[in-house]
Amino acid sequence: MTASPRRTLAAPAVRHLVALAVLAASCGPSSQPAPTAGKPLDACAIFTAADAQAVLGEPEVVEMSSFLNEAKGTKDPSQCGYNAGSDPSIVLRLELRQSASPDQARSAHESARSLLATSGVRDVAGLGDGAFWVGGGIGQLHVLHGSVRLLITSQVGEGKDAVATAKAVAARVLSRM
Repeated sequence: MTASPRRTLAAPAVRHLVALAVLAASCGPSSQPAPTAGKPLDACAIFTAADAQAVLGEPEVVEMSSFLNEAKGTKDPSQCGYNAGSDPSIVLRLELRQSASPDQARSAHESARSLLATSGVRDVAGLGDGAFWVGGGIGQLHVLHGSVRLLITSQVGEGKDAVATAKAVAARVLSRM
């Protein structure tokens, strides 16, 4: 099974991702990726289209691109997302935020938890150095792993378990880091 060529995000997904970007920007400088001594991580190399197909149980997924990236003619390697070929509202998205140290990453992780508390934050056991799920309209798993934070958006549709899906993505990603 292979992924189809990129497709521009559907309007509802764009609105959701813009809202998440605004929320992330409001976290302040500690939430921004900091330079690290190692090579920057490539989200699409760590979580591939084949992985998204397997996790979603879809025969086809489409790598998403943003209007901003298309306008700039670039792609941010720290972010990668896929939607189901059969339903563009089904989305899995991985963002990797690298910090200069594990302490900085932990501080940013805890700041995000505090900022998102009103959206229904709950701890998720057994992933990395700590993880929490943000419910409500956000649907995002935050995982701390050393000096890297994983933000996994899981919008899998009615009747499906978004948390379990995000945990499956996190397990795959963590096994490769």
